Amino acid sequence: MVWILQGHTLALWPDKVSYPDLIAVLLTGISLIVAVLGVAMAVLAVWGYAHFKSVVTKASTIVAVRQAKKAAEEQLLRDLQSGETGARIDNLVSSHLEKVFRNPDAYKSWLESRSKEIARLRELDENE
Repeated sequence: MVWILQGHTLALWPDKVSYPDLIAVLLTGISLIVAVLGVAMAVLAVWGYAHFKSVVTKASTIVAVRQAKKAAEEQLLRDLQSGETGARIDNLVSSHLEKVFRNPDAYKSWLESRSKEIARLRELDENE
């Protein structure tokens, strides 16, 4: 700009290049730059959408699980407080205890197998 303001002319090299040709080349270069930036922005937009979608899916799943768990806990408390479910649980426990007291050998064998299993698990934990 200073060179032109001092009264000098802009000399193009080579001499055969005209101003319209120079402008066409510059506009083509600018068009290519804009096209490359547009493609880059499109790629980033697709990646961003996919990332956003996965984050939203994870968050909504977590919220849905929390709400379902809370609703299940509330329903279980209502059922236990209603008396009918508590009575059914008491009956089931009583019937199982009666079976155990009628056949103590089965209970003893279950206790022995359970204690062997616990010992094996402890042994595995110690070896690791």
